[in-house]
Order: sequence, then structure tokens, then C-alpha cells
Amino acid sequence: MPVRAFIGMPLRTRNIIRYVYLNADGDPQKAGAILAAFYDTEEKVERLLARGDLSRLHQNAMRCGLYNEAASTLAFAAGKGIEAFKRLQKEEIIDYGYLFINDKWMCWDRKGDEAAVPDK
Repeated sequence: MPVRAFIGMPLRTRNIIRYVYLNADGDPQKAGAILAAFYDTEEKVERLLARGDLSRLHQNAMRCGLYNEAASTLAFAAGKGIEAFKRLQKEEIIDYGYLFINDKWMCWDRKGDEAAVPDK
């Protein structure tokens, strides 16, 4: 069974998280390791999110398998972005959620428990 994930980043100007769906290999040992090693700046994460939903993650954003050409957004109340993202992850039955915040990746499992992302 595929391990699905959401990958996102809050937008600086508004209370919105832009995110994509990853259809497979979303666990921290695979997706988390790739995100930490190759998507370590906001510009790189923005490039990844611009691709849309993904069937697979690759170290080069242009080589990621495309699942759907649209990224999604999640609006949230001020100071409530992480909670809203976790709630959406749980509602959609997504195994892992990744957010790029303050130049680092944070990850949660479906129960909302923090999961470690491997170092670069």
C-alpha cells in the first residue's frame, strides 16, 4: 500500500498554506530524506509546489512524477496553520504531512505526532 503525504509551505503574505499531494513513498526515510537534502530553501520548495500533485518525489523538481497539475491551498486563522494542516491530513487519511517552516522541514504522522525528518 502506498504511503501518501502532503508537502506544503505557508505563504508569507497571508494565512494560507500551499501544498501538494504525494501519492507514494511519503514516509520520512524516503520523502523526508529527499526534502531535507534537496529542498532546503523557500525557492526550491516553491519550485516543487509549482509542479502540482506528485506521483513520486525526485531530487530534481522537474523530474518528479506528475499526478495532477494543480497545487492546493488551505486558508487558516492566524496562528492556526499547523493545526489546520494536521486536521486536513487526518480528514484525508494522509500518512505524513510535511511543512517547510523557518527554513526547516517539520513532519507529522496521521495521528498528529511529530515524526523526525532525516538530516541532510
